Amino acid sequence: FFYNFKVLFSFMEGSISDGPCSRYGVLRISGEPSISPLSDSNGMRVDMPAGSSGSTLNLGMDGRSASFTIDFSNIRGLRSNFPSVEHHLNTSHPNLLLLSKTQVSSNASPDLFSISNYNLISRFRSNGGVCAYSNINTPVARLMNLESNLFDAIWLKICLSSSTIILCFCYCPYTPPTNYPAFFQYLTSCHESLQTSHPHAEILYIGDFNVHHTEWLNSGTTDGGGNEALAFSISNELEQIIQHPTRVPDRHGHRANILDLFFTSNPQNYSYTIHSPLGSSDHNLVSVSCSYAPPPPIPSTNRHLWHFERAQRSELSSYFLDFPWEEYCFRSGNPDDAAPLVTDVIVSGMEAYVPSTLKTFSPSNPWFDRACSLAVQARERAFKSYQSSPSAVSHAAFISARNRCKAKLRKTKTSFYKRKVESLTRSPTEKLFWSLAKKFSNNFCNSNFPPLFRPDGSIAVSPSDKATLFGTLFSTNSSLDDSNAPEPPSLPISNPITPPIISTRKVCRVLSSLKTKKASGPDGIRLDSLRNLRLG
Repeated sequence: FFYNFKVLFSFMEGSISDGPCSRYGVLRISGEPSISPLSDSNGMRVDMPAGSSGSTLNLGMDGRSASFTIDFSNIRGLRSNFPSVEHHLNTSHPNLLLLSKTQVSSNASPDLFSISNYNLISRFRSNGGVCAYSNINTPVARLMNLESNLFDAIWLKICLSSSTIILCFCYCPYTPPTNYPAFFQYLTSCHESLQTSHPHAEILYIGDFNVHHTEWLNSGTTDGGGNEALAFSISNELEQIIQHPTRVPDRHGHRANILDLFFTSNPQNYSYTIHSPLGSSDHNLVSVSCSYAPPPPIPSTNRHLWHFERAQRSELSSYFLDFPWEEYCFRSGNPDDAAPLVTDVIVSGMEAYVPSTLKTFSPSNPWFDRACSLAVQARERAFKSYQSSPSAVSHAAFISARNRCKAKLRKTKTSFYKRKVESLTRSPTEKLFWSLAKKFSNNFCNSNFPPLFRPDGSIAVSPSDKATLFGTLFSTNSSLDDSNAPEPPSLPISNPITPPIISTRKVCRVLSSLKTKKASGPDGIRLDSLRNLRLG
């Protein structure tokens, strides 16, 4: 029951998407339906060595720049570190979070790892695996035709307003050892194919390559994988921009190496920041900022809450009674013209005589409390202390703070779920269930449906734009071209329908029978207000 409850809460968080969206992440709407083929973040600033092409930018929680951001790390077990991943996404809001070494069975349901406002694209494997969390306003398509069963690699196509990025995120395990010649030959083959099919797209290679090279990566030794990676970089005119160690060894005496790499042909467009590891991972979180403009943000979810218990009902009734409906709304005699005018009058009356408040719904971690916050802050202080003055003492202090923070987040989230299970079990009705469902889904106001491409190439991000686009598509597909078809013969009407008689009394009877606890429609008119209409 506890397992099912976690799945249920994942669903209520609005992150589960069935069908093609869960596999591809973005749909392209054209003339016919189709699918594209296919931490707490108080960042530590790091300075690039002289002569390096990349740059750095502090992208902490208070200073996320207005640019496209890609975070990536070796998570060393997604299941055990999932609360830390969830907290990072809900506080830092990167456009993409790429995680390697997920160590999740390929048969495991991805629903258990869904996070509100993010789409999960996964290639899980027990001894490795990779996954990507894509923000729901980021147009991402998965290029499954490039993926190979021999390697842990996931290919994504990101369509931004100013550029198209094709990204390969991979993981090369140390045990069993990766066949690096075959792996980089596979990448080279994909690279050549993409240069032909997408000549104007930028191609990135990101991930934990687990290679060593003394001169290129400042490693203690050079191995075959390091030579292969360097040769791949040179032959394809790519530059690796990460210049600082990305691994925090569990033991102080072990060497900190650059294992997580970022290859690009345009290093001047990228900057990176090193963050503390997520959960108990032994790899730092790397946050890369691109100079490209990010996708437009999803409009904030605001809702008017009308307080009819404090409404000036007599004034509202008088307003509707005295309003010149005929002259203002029905002068044209066209119902299509009159409907929006009637809506405007009713809404204006509500705004004048019914108090209201505007509530904004935003994603949050309801289980994240002050104790969790203090644990995260302690981990960050220990990490900064270790980075500024590495020693056995500062290293041990960081490892201890890291493990305590992970344990605190997991324990708090588990306790939160158990309390809700007990509360629901004791509840005699379903009222508490729906109250919790609204709370966890931000009152059902957020959609995890991915962005859609319009036929002209622009992107529909907001829920209303997506609905309009789908409506247009379905209308187009449901309409037949009968311009050249002959008109059907006229048939005598055997049973004519009697025209309906609409009287003032019937309208008032319908209005008075409205159930005021029902939700309002797209026009935003509460049924309480309609019941106050007096038409004579």
